[in-house]
Amino acid sequence: MGTVTIAVVVVLALDFVNTGAFLAFTTMVSPALRDAAEPRAAADLMRDINLRAPRSLFMVPFIGAPLAAVFAGVLLVTSGGAEAAPWMIAAIAATLLAFVVSVAVNIPWNDRLARERDRGATWSAFTRTWSRANTLRCVLSFLGAVAATVALV
Repeated sequence: MGTVTIAVVVVLALDFVNTGAFLAFTTMVSPALRDAAEPRAAADLMRDINLRAPRSLFMVPFIGAPLAAVFAGVLLVTSGGAEAAPWMIAAIAATLLAFVVSVAVNIPWNDRLARERDRGATWSAFTRTWSRANTLRCVLSFLGAVAATVALV
């Protein structure tokens, strides 16, 4: 297995891990918190989750996928893999867009929730906006993984 292949496999693996993490929130965690009997308790729990995420193994695929995608793309293009380049470009774009959604929407909302004194009052807007953005980054991570997979074929 060559260096380019390994790099692309790393991208698709990290994108699939991100997809799984985001999917778990989209399908189970966010709905359970959204429907909680006490919004303040749900908001406090989400704040605690968001405080732990940056200090967890979640950061490996979260930061690693966009970095690996760019690295694999550069390797692919410089090694003459023209036939796979469009798919790798799609993988890079989707992976980077998932990261941008996180930085532009999810993380600022996490920070806002952490700053609020009355998190229960912010909770409704938070859960609606954050969950939609999370679903988008789930789909984008999945598309990045699929595109990287096709680039290998």
